[in-house]
Amino acid sequence: MTRRVGEGGSPIDWRILLIGGVLGLGAVVVLVLLLFGGGGRPAVGVGVRQADDGRGHITEGVAGGPYSSTPATSGTHWASVQNWGIYSTALPEEAALHNLALFTSLAAALLPTPTLYKLAERRSTRHT
Repeated sequence: MTRRVGEGGSPIDWRILLIGGVLGLGAVVVLVLLLFGGGGRPAVGVGVRQADDGRGHITEGVAGGPYSSTPATSGTHWASVQNWGIYSTALPEEAALHNLALFTSLAAALLPTPTLYKLAERRSTRHT
């Protein structure tokens, strides 16, 4: 028994080919963006060492600062933890700074030591 071309067997499902083509094209676009994207000039202040404005706690509701950067990266701040999430109004700098300090401590505790050394080394070579 012989089978003619185009007879029998399972027909090509064009939907699967379309989905595969779209996924393949998407992968190519992502690859191109990763390889060649971001070639513009960095935003002002990106990768620039910020002044150390201190790190003490103050009573909640009391104004801290003055802060040498916006948003503040260091300085006196409230001791209370703010809920993580999206707010309809900006948190006061004094409130946001405490969460920033907690996140930094958490990252230091969770990241393996070699990773921290690599990050510190990369940071020191960029800022010298």
